[in-house]
Amino acid sequence: MRWRLTNRSTGRPTRQSRALQTQVPRQPLAPLSSGVGQNMARYKSAWWSFEPPAGWTGQEEEGCDTFESAGGVGALQISAHRKESSEVSDDDLREFAGDIPLRAIALGSLSGFRTRFSDDGTFWIKWWLRTGKTMVHVTYNCAVEERNEEEESLVERTLSSLTTS
Repeated sequence: MRWRLTNRSTGRPTRQSRALQTQVPRQPLAPLSSGVGQNMARYKSAWWSFEPPAGWTGQEEEGCDTFESAGGVGALQISAHRKESSEVSDDDLREFAGDIPLRAIALGSLSGFRTRFSDDGTFWIKWWLRTGKTMVHVTYNCAVEERNEEEESLVERTLSSLTTS
């Protein structure tokens, strides 16, 4: 079983294939709210939304949206994909993730898998989450020497606010 992903710039399928659509954001990103707690602005994308941490900014990248804090050491990237004919399953997520160790996780209304690893001087956390026909792929990365457990914890708490539309 393969996924069908479309490059949102060219409209051409990427190397993985299956009945899946790539998210196309409807508007450019702007600096996010500097509020705290319940006063934070909710960022809304075409297929997902979440409450970014206070002081973080976002920008549209090819295939995903990237969020960073001014004083932070890492970057949070989020993209979404949809299946055309059936709901996303755990097997779909495992296939998309590839042959790597995964840990089951639930974040808010989404469930799926997470992995953590270091590669070539970069520390990574990756999530493959699902609800209904939507898969949300999230990555957080930073330099290994700047890895900060406090920021990692903040990212995980932030992802608990992630919902799909």
